[in-house]
Amino acid sequence: MRCEEVQETLERRGPGMRTSLAPEVLAHVDGCSECREFASDLDFVAAAFVHVPEERFPEAKS
Repeated sequence: MRCEEVQETLERRGPGMRTSLAPEVLAHVDGCSECREFASDLDFVAAAFVHVPEERFPEAKS
């Protein structure tokens, strides 16, 4: 697989979803430092959003 295909797949699947990825995608990520860094960046950004306390945005409450 090409890096572009792998990165598009990772973006579609979302952070933390690597367990459901096809073996060829996982193998590419394991062997490619650029794609490994891309996947780590996705996980880092998602983790930052997950840990934002809801109280900081009271207007978001319904």
